[in-house]
Amino acid sequence: MLYVGVDLGTSAVKLLLMDEKGTVHRVVSKEYPLFFPQPGWSEQRPEDWYEQTMAGLKELLKDCDRSKVEETDYLNQVIGKEKLSEYTGNIAFAGFTAPKLLWVKKHEPEHFAAISKIMLPKDYLAYRLSGVHCTDVSDASGMLLFDVKNRCWSKEM
Repeated sequence: MLYVGVDLGTSAVKLLLMDEKGTVHRVVSKEYPLFFPQPGWSEQRPEDWYEQTMAGLKELLKDCDRSKVEETDYLNQVIGKEKLSEYTGNIAFAGFTAPKLLWVKKHEPEHFAAISKIMLPKDYLAYRLSGVHCTDVSDASGMLLFDVKNRCWSKEM
């Protein structure tokens, strides 16, 4: 499995692609302008951050195996976009947690069987610092496992 790291800095977004062993496969950097409209002021356009991040991701991932597409298609087509939207307020995208879990279940069943908790990176850090398993609603909704309307984990998903 490959992982993407994104560092949004003052003058550029830096992206890296690495495997589960920590081996870096590719690094991409995309610069964006910093404006000084008056002395002592500095400004940037958020759209530049987004555009350069997207350009960097395209370059970073151009030769990658995109095998989670199958799981995303399954969620969108078999469960259906309408049901997904009803259950979670979203449709499936490869970056969400649910397609990733389906991929692990199919391709690494021994790892899937060992799962007892699922945490996003910041949730893991919060757990290590506090001993409490927690997340926030905005992150939970992006997992495609959270019922946004009722603010609880979706039983259907």
